[in-house]
Amino acid sequence: MRKIVLSFTLLLLVSTLVLTRGAAAIIAAPHLTLTPSTGSYKVGDTVTVKVGVNSDTVVPVGVDVVGTFDSAKLEFVSVAKVASPILDCDVSNSSGSFDYGCVSGENSASLTDKVGDLFTFTFKAKAVGTGTLTFSCAGGDLNDSNIFGPSGENDNIVCSANSKGSYVISAASSSTTTTTSTSATEEVIPTESSELPKTGAAATTIGLLIFGLVSVAGAFLLKFL
Repeated sequence: MRKIVLSFTLLLLVSTLVLTRGAAAIIAAPHLTLTPSTGSYKVGDTVTVKVGVNSDTVVPVGVDVVGTFDSAKLEFVSVAKVASPILDCDVSNSSGSFDYGCVSGENSASLTDKVGDLFTFTFKAKAVGTGTLTFSCAGGDLNDSNIFGPSGENDNIVCSANSKGSYVISAASSSTTTTTSTSATEEVIPTESSELPKTGAAATTIGLLIFGLVSVAGAFLLKFL
């Protein structure tokens, strides 16, 4: 029984090491990045996403950034280079798709950096749902996303390692306040009061009542005189 448990434990340990190394290899492979790659927003919110590159051990001298975004959920606002890009990118307006070329140049942050940002997308959350941003990448295809090293002709990108953008958009919160006002033409109905109205005729009425009683009593007494 102890041998079985020991064998199972060793098998589990070896499997864990293999899976961990495999995952690390994928993460470290040359790929394109999105920061953030996920997030929750409301309709009308601004969604800002930085696009970057992680070339692992290869110094990138050229990068093609090709992809699409869900224009039904994400309304394109602008695209701009970051302050110190790892490569100098030729960016322009986008409407559902983008295809930008980035190369080493005088505006690059460094000719030896392997990880860094390239440019920033700014979107507006347009509709409820999940807005996606995806890099077009097949590997070895010069018409999609690529990462070129110093040799120039070799595409080093590992497509499966590329970031995938997924941005959840919910309905905008409403804070409507209803105000009721009385216009000048509306009839104002006074509040009914349980207290009887007080008037100045009350004293007169009591005096006449007393006078009437005295008159009736006097007439009655005169009848017996």
